[in-house]
Amino acid sequence: MAVFINKSLKKFKYLIFFLNEVFNNFIKGYIICKNRISIVVPYFKLFNILLLLNKNIIAHLNSLLDISVIDNPANKFRFELNYVFLNYYNSLRFIIKTNCNSLTILPSINSLYPSSN
Repeated sequence: MAVFINKSLKKFKYLIFFLNEVFNNFIKGYIICKNRISIVVPYFKLFNILLLLNKNIIAHLNSLLDISVIDNPANKFRFELNYVFLNYYNSLRFIIKTNCNSLTILPSINSLYPSSN
């Protein structure tokens, strides 16, 4: 269950529901706690969701901090990619997670976030 600590986090609850409506429930799950919001999305909708979050007034995800990869060899989609963003206005970390395998080609997000290069 999501834990809401302040009013700024309540805004993101509505953002999650909006994303679910726009992307036909492609968001696989989310966690909202303290100053961190994690969203799990399928790899084939990753760019579209990042584009929307980049342009969204509520999210203000204009700063990409980190891209990390976790390798789980036992899983079918063995790589978990984590994109970590910072919302300066509300001091929130926004983590977008997706899973893929070694044959998956992910689109570049360099046009949205130059720091990803």
